[in-house]
Amino acid sequence: MKEKFLLDVRSPEEFEDNHIENSTNIPLSQIPNNIEKIRDISETILIICQMGPRAYKAQEILKQNDIVNTQVLEGGIGKYSTKPQ
Repeated sequence: MKEKFLLDVRSPEEFEDNHIENSTNIPLSQIPNNIEKIRDISETILIICQMGPRAYKAQEILKQNDIVNTQVLEGGIGKYSTKPQ
């Protein structure tokens, strides 16, 4: 199976509190400033947020910049949390 690049678009505080191992945190507000860095990613980019809306917004911003190798983690990190409840 091909590796995916895990892009977490939540705030640094949310990321610090809980994140998927090997994910990279670029908050949604910083996506436009990091377009060229993201453009260089050849793997499928799996976009992660808490519930989904920010990930879809990030995907739309990337799509507007011709970056289409993206997927959204359905249900957000809450659905896939490894942190004990």
